[in-house]
Amino acid sequence: MENIFHAEKEDIPEIYRLYTKETNLGHDFEPILHKIKDFYDYLKNKQSILLVYKIEGEVAGFTLLYDMISWGYLDIICINKKYRNKGIASKLIEHALDIRHEAWESLEACYFEGDNGVESFFKKNNFTLNKKPTIWVAKDTKKSK
Repeated sequence: MENIFHAEKEDIPEIYRLYTKETNLGHDFEPILHKIKDFYDYLKNKQSILLVYKIEGEVAGFTLLYDMISWGYLDIICINKKYRNKGIASKLIEHALDIRHEAWESLEACYFEGDNGVESFFKKNNFTLNKKPTIWVAKDTKKSK
């Protein structure tokens, strides 16, 4: 996991460019949810975990999670198109679970129903669909080891 780091202030402009370029929210009614100032605030917020995956100094992807004490919430996972399908998103999630696996009972995420790419990604990464619509929950398999 040598390519994964906690984001630093210097990473924010590149993270935000990647976020605005690569995030396809798919809904006209939903503006870009996070503003650049928000990303700087995440660095200060002890509840936020902002991880970056770098390849040769370039931000290839990032994830934003929230530590809710006994569980985690996956808010954003964004990978540069030229680095997709290389396991980067899975490595970011795995790294987050490694950081917090002692405390979290689960990692949860929401998505827009019908996004088959996101759906298959969650399934591949051992998330299960909760009975409540569009809530995915990943049980921490490391606790049982």
